[in-house]
Order: sequence, then C-alpha cells, then structure tokens
Amino acid sequence: MAKKKSPRSINRYFFFIIFFAVGLIAGLTLTKSLIVLNSNSLTMQIASIKEDSKFFSINAELPQIKKAPKSFNRSVSAFVTNSISQFKKDSSENWATREESNPPGTPKEEYPDSPFVFVGTWEPAQLNSDTLSFIVRLSYFSGGASSQDSLQTFNYNLKGKKEIKLSDLFPDDSDYLKKLSVISRNSLSSSLSQASSGNVDSQILDEGTEPTEENFSQFIFNGTTITLIFPRYQVAPGVFGEQQVMIPQDKASFESLYLESL
Repeated sequence: MAKKKSPRSINRYFFFIIFFAVGLIAGLTLTKSLIVLNSNSLTMQIASIKEDSKFFSINAELPQIKKAPKSFNRSVSAFVTNSISQFKKDSSENWATREESNPPGTPKEEYPDSPFVFVGTWEPAQLNSDTLSFIVRLSYFSGGASSQDSLQTFNYNLKGKKEIKLSDLFPDDSDYLKKLSVISRNSLSSSLSQASSGNVDSQILDEGTEPTEENFSQFIFNGTTITLIFPRYQVAPGVFGEQQVMIPQDKASFESLYLESL
C-alpha cells in the first residue's frame, strides 16, 4: 500500500499549476496559471511572445502578476518588448550592411541562411502573496561578432506596494555596500581564479565590485539567501559569463562572512 502523505508535508512541498490559454493578440500568447505554494495563492499570467519567420526566431516568456500594480507588470513587459524592438532594429541594420558590403554583381539574398534568434526566460526566487523576486534573462544574436545577453531582476513588496531595494534587506547598516563589496570581491577572485587558471583580470573585478548601488543593483532573494548577480562583462571578460555571489540574509551570518572575507 502506498504511503499517504501528511497534510503538513503536502502543505510544505506540494504545488500545482493549472494552465489555460486566454488569448492570442498580435503574437502575444497569454497563459493564465494559478500557483499554490505553501498555502499562499498567487495568480499570474505567463505572457509568451513568439515569432517564427525567415528573418526572426523569437521565443520569450515573462510573468504578469495579477495582484501587482499595473506599473510593475508594465515594467517587466517593457524590459522584454523594448529589447525585442532593439534586437529587430539591430538585426535589420546588420543584415543591410552585410548586403551592401558584398562585391558588385553578388546576388542579393532576401533572407539570412538562418533567422536571427531572440530568447527570453525568467526564473523565480520567491513568489508569494507578500513578496515577488525573480530574474528575466534575454539572449539574442543580431548578426554581430557574437551573441549578446542582458538581464533584469525584479523585487517587489506586494503588501507595501513598493519596489524592494537592496538597502531594504540591510536595515540599520549604512556600510552594507562596503561589506558586500569585500565579500563579493573575495568570493569572485577565488572562483574566477579557478576558472581562469589564475589569470584574473583584477582591474575589471575591482571596478565591477566597487561599493556602489549600480554595481549591486541586480539581486534576487528567497528569505534566507540573497543572490547578487553580476552580468557578463561586469566583473570578468565576457567568456566567463554571468557571475553570482550568495549572501546569507541572517545578520549574524552576514557579519561573520564579512569578517572572514577581510
């Protein structure tokens, strides 16, 4: 006989997602899902933007939270749709430049051998009736020397109806940026040294971990851990990609990690 799970176990670990299509408008597919996690219900729409043609291959998804203000949802969608518009513009210009640079007499090609590709994904760190924390990642190739990528994190207090800033996670600590800088520089120096066989570009690393709000503007958190996210090129050459540093939210653990990193 199968072992019956206790209600507590189900409440803690079980979640379900019910999807049903609600529309297809100008290439934007909206899928509505009800997510129940740890007894906190949250209704959202997953917007899927797709385009398949001889010139473009676009596949992006982003969340739209019913309980959040329209301004928040617009900021999430704007990050993706504005990036798609720029991607199309750059791709078209690069293709035109390539055709113009062909030797005289070369037959003009109407379309590239393969379409220009744009992919958008999102990853939640925390989604409940109180707090939203997730990241949207974009990857695309518009005909340049290599593919490109960008990211944006979104952190929002649904009850307080306001954006959650990194400083909000370090109340009464005016030196939090300095401490994050020390911890991040130490952690990344170690991981990048291993990845590069000891050839760490200290200038890029030092500049990218200076204790400024801009350098630490990308983060997500789940209630116990803050993940600092450094986009490609911020702390290392592009070949090493995106970098992350995990920070404990517990004040005592954070202070201990800071002292260890000095």
